[in-house]
Amino acid sequence: MKYPLYHILIAFLLCTGAMIGGSPQGLAQSQQPNFNLELQANVNEYPTDLYSAIWGYVDGQGREYAVLGTRIGTAIYLLTDPKKPKKVAFIPGSRSIWREMKSYKDYVYVTIDNVPDGLLVINMKNAPDAITWKLIKPQAPIDPLMPGLVERCHTIWIDENGVMYLSGCNVNNGAVVMYDLKANPESPKYLGAVKTGLYSHDNFTRGDTVWSSDIYSGRVNILDVKNKANPVLLNSITTTSRFTHNCWLSDDGKYLFTTDERLNASIDAYKVSDLNNIELLDVFTAAATRGRGVVPHNTHYLKGFLPTAYYTDGVKIVDASRPSNLVEVGSYDTYPGPDGGFAGVWGIYPYFPSGLLIASDIQSGLWVFKPNYQKACFLEGLITDARTNNPVTEVEVKILAPQVNLEYSKTSGEYATGIAQSGTYQVVYYKEGYQPDTLSVVFTNGKVNIQNVKLRPDGFTTSLKNIKQLPLQLLASPNPFYESLRLNYTWQNQGYAAELRVYNSLGTVLEKYPLLPGNGQIQIGENWPKGQYWVQVQCVEGSSKAVSVVKQ
Repeated sequence: MKYPLYHILIAFLLCTGAMIGGSPQGLAQSQQPNFNLELQANVNEYPTDLYSAIWGYVDGQGREYAVLGTRIGTAIYLLTDPKKPKKVAFIPGSRSIWREMKSYKDYVYVTIDNVPDGLLVINMKNAPDAITWKLIKPQAPIDPLMPGLVERCHTIWIDENGVMYLSGCNVNNGAVVMYDLKANPESPKYLGAVKTGLYSHDNFTRGDTVWSSDIYSGRVNILDVKNKANPVLLNSITTTSRFTHNCWLSDDGKYLFTTDERLNASIDAYKVSDLNNIELLDVFTAAATRGRGVVPHNTHYLKGFLPTAYYTDGVKIVDASRPSNLVEVGSYDTYPGPDGGFAGVWGIYPYFPSGLLIASDIQSGLWVFKPNYQKACFLEGLITDARTNNPVTEVEVKILAPQVNLEYSKTSGEYATGIAQSGTYQVVYYKEGYQPDTLSVVFTNGKVNIQNVKLRPDGFTTSLKNIKQLPLQLLASPNPFYESLRLNYTWQNQGYAAELRVYNSLGTVLEKYPLLPGNGQIQIGENWPKGQYWVQVQCVEGSSKAVSVVKQ
């Protein structure tokens, strides 16, 4: 029996299965495993009060400390034994959602937002035995006619010269205010203020350049502050999701990495070596949770890597040694709830001499990790039309590896992707209207594989039209598969029968299976040779594109 082409509904999830049609119930939490971050400890002493930011401090004896913001104060933990963090101080304060901190010499400075406590100055000179602190409200004579006091701020940066840069304060419309800490660390001296009039959510400063994340304008504003009494705007970057949360400069100053605090936003990589010719190089979103409303929060740069606090995705490590090809090489999900939104990891600190990385989870407190900064295995190249040699855009590139990954070719036909684990893997290139191609590639950590691909136009997929949502649910697992592929289906249309067809990559029908109304299961693929196939469901009501399954 023959039917007109119908609706194909296969979406696949590597190693776990896939939901076809309807809503993806049961897939609200990603299945991406933790890798390259070894858990040492988790301490959750204030579970009812929740947590905010975190930072690190190293004393004169080389002992390492975690400084953790809570809703009701600031906790300090000694990390001499990273598997057993020891609380050595708790500094109570007014209840606040936001506490952010940075360290300078023997001091830790904590900003507190939404309450007028001022700036918390913690003296760590005699830590861990005697830790003292005080609250101060620095003078802010921005307008000589109306001098003010800094009573609350959102975030803080302290540069290598002992200059403190405060963002999101109750003065200066929230734009950056600058203070000298060198002369008297417990009594900051006012130096000047940025006069953009734009609220600064956060800033990164090195030398005489401030990179201010002005969140509501969706920009990083770049300012020359050599003369702190008269900062000069040099240029600005509009980040991709236009809600610029934080930024961090590479060690060589050539690249800037940013986050936007929005659902499904990315880590952006910009070339900034020439401020008159700033270039967006790449954007990173975690493939395992792409489109699930996950939010990147704070990214950092460390020797070619981007350790990042990623809210419900936990901690991510991205290899940024090739800023035009950002590849995930480490992950640890601290949050057991559903993907998306503003729960999970708030902040991290990756700069301890020991190599430890600490994180603050809003719900579960202090996390201590031993990270493995593993270089990515890179795959890059150019995809063109075999007939015309023109570049082909939006080609799906998937490496058939345990690590979830998926990238697409650009308008230029160029693509860039990669994985963390070395090995030999199949790589599938697919775009509707072209015959898919599958290559075997040997991946090596730190190495760039160049694979240029020519795709042949294919009448098989271009002939499928009249895409329509039909009453079918189909769960295919596992995909890719080694022995057989199991298809569980629900066909809810009582009026029509349907047929599932299997095609090879040339469009030849290999097998056909009837789908009767109701629930059923089909086991296929036992005798197939290794390769790529297409599964398609057809009935009289319509047709759509085919989607691949792979036998390894």
